[in-house]
Amino acid sequence: WSGDIYMFIVHVNPADRDTLLAIFPVVDPSRNRSSIAMSVSDDAVWWSPMVELLSSMAAGRSRTMDHPVDGLLVSPQPEAGEEHVHFFIHHSVPEIVDPSLTERFRGLVRYTMGMSKLRGLTERGLRALTAERAKYPAKEHDVSAEQWNALGRTA
Repeated sequence: WSGDIYMFIVHVNPADRDTLLAIFPVVDPSRNRSSIAMSVSDDAVWWSPMVELLSSMAAGRSRTMDHPVDGLLVSPQPEAGEEHVHFFIHHSVPEIVDPSLTERFRGLVRYTMGMSKLRGLTERGLRALTAERAKYPAKEHDVSAEQWNALGRTA
């Protein structure tokens, strides 16, 4: 689905350190739909189609009631046999959510995803990204990674 993205939190992807992971709120005002979603990138320019992680509620003004917090935490779970990725969501963000909505939870919540799940979502996202990028041939003014590095930058 499509929508308005007004904040994009980017980290090195703990499931594939050669990629980036973005977590962001997204709103589709035309359908009154809102969520916290993720996307992956291998170059910080092209991003995979978003994957909904958590449904939210629209708060008006093209905002979600919930926002991701900048930060990921990777922790081993010996009893489960794999690492887990924790991300944090601030529910019912003040100044966005109407204070009269008292029955809706307010505060910070930690969500957990198994590293194997994130690895699978990353692989699926990269396949979709490769397919999408192939639809658009490179233009002459596009800068290759080699050209970028020759300018003293790192891709």
